[in-house]
Amino acid sequence: MRNLVGRARVAGVAGATLVVLSVGVVAGAAGGNFILGAANSAGTSNSSLTTSSTGTALLVTQNGTGTALRGSATGADSIAGFFTSANGPGISGVTANKDKYAVYAGSNASEGGSGAALRASGGQNIGAVVTSANATAVVATATGCTGFLCGSDGVLGTGVGFGAGVYGTGGLAGVWGANDIWGVFGSSTATDGVGIYGSSSNGIGVKGEGLAGGLIDYAGQGWFTPGGAFTGANGLIAQTDSGGGIGVVGIDNTADTGYGIYSMGDAFVAGDLAVNGTCTGCTAAALAVNGSSAALHQGDAVTLLGVRMAPDGSVTMTVGPAKKGDRVIGVVDRGLTLSAAQVQIGGTTRKIATHNRGNVSVVSAEKTVPVQARKWMARGRTVAADAYLRVITSGVFTYEPASDPGLAAGDSLAVDAAAGKLGRAPAESGEGTIAGIALGKLKDGRIAILVQPR
Repeated sequence: MRNLVGRARVAGVAGATLVVLSVGVVAGAAGGNFILGAANSAGTSNSSLTTSSTGTALLVTQNGTGTALRGSATGADSIAGFFTSANGPGISGVTANKDKYAVYAGSNASEGGSGAALRASGGQNIGAVVTSANATAVVATATGCTGFLCGSDGVLGTGVGFGAGVYGTGGLAGVWGANDIWGVFGSSTATDGVGIYGSSSNGIGVKGEGLAGGLIDYAGQGWFTPGGAFTGANGLIAQTDSGGGIGVVGIDNTADTGYGIYSMGDAFVAGDLAVNGTCTGCTAAALAVNGSSAALHQGDAVTLLGVRMAPDGSVTMTVGPAKKGDRVIGVVDRGLTLSAAQVQIGGTTRKIATHNRGNVSVVSAEKTVPVQARKWMARGRTVAADAYLRVITSGVFTYEPASDPGLAAGDSLAVDAAAGKLGRAPAESGEGTIAGIALGKLKDGRIAILVQPR
């Protein structure tokens, strides 16, 4: 009997041992213990750990090359790891290796969508604060662009209200951009929007530097790379809001070989023009209308008949051909005609780079717009009755005479027999009848004179 009980005990121990060994596959069922070195399953139950210690509630140390702690979620919208804190950071990641990442977030989705590798929502606070002691705080690189028309933004910022899409402050530069095409590109689709806005309390709001290298083709001529190139309905608008300020300042820093301001074409000044320095090759001219019944020709001396209002609202002299003894006020240059008050702008198609749809075509409709500054355009050298013209009132002027007047350098000029025609001034010429001084004859047959009525 005693041997039978002993054999039963041995069989019981062996059976228990078999049970323990068999749970190496799945162990630690709901309500049981958590077994290390085994695959535990709690079924549909949850597990929790609560402590009031001042240290780490749960510490997992990995001395090998694997992962110390990992969470895996396979259910729809399930979360692999969720951390909250009432008074401290929600999650903290730190690495002592200079070539590793403290926190890595990656998306391995097979195609593009509305997700992201990392999302930060600050609620009423800042969404993300990034600092660095001696390196770049944020590096954003977009890769994988394929196809002819494609594009991905390194940084995309969207502002609300008076906020900025991208705002930068710094010692050397608030925002720095370097690229083969555009270092910084700004675009606005709003009616009164601004593509790029720069402001400085004590320095320069926007500064552009074109360094040696490429050429820019403008008006069919090659120019060294400019500091800034502007195009549009108005290429450049500059304004000062400070008393005594200047809207545009052009500085020649080349001693004697450059210009502070250079205009390729006509320049319009709506207001006073002050020139502090030498005016080389300058002539003074005035708008006039032919108030006589005879046609005027380039080089004719004219006298004042009166004044009238021009179509652009300016006060205009009425002139006619000067006769012998008339007071001369100037010499005819050429006829003028006023440009249209409105212009027709054809529809255009242009490409705008977007952050998620590549380059998008934007089509503008054809429209009629008012001309902001109407222009007096040159016509022929003959001016009919009641037509407008430009009269040279002072300065060096050249014209082609109908016949050789036989003038010598230094001869005083006045009208003699034929109305409007200049020749050597008679000795008895009265006050105000002298039109100027002959400078000489050029090789092409033109006569050069110094218009200087007196």
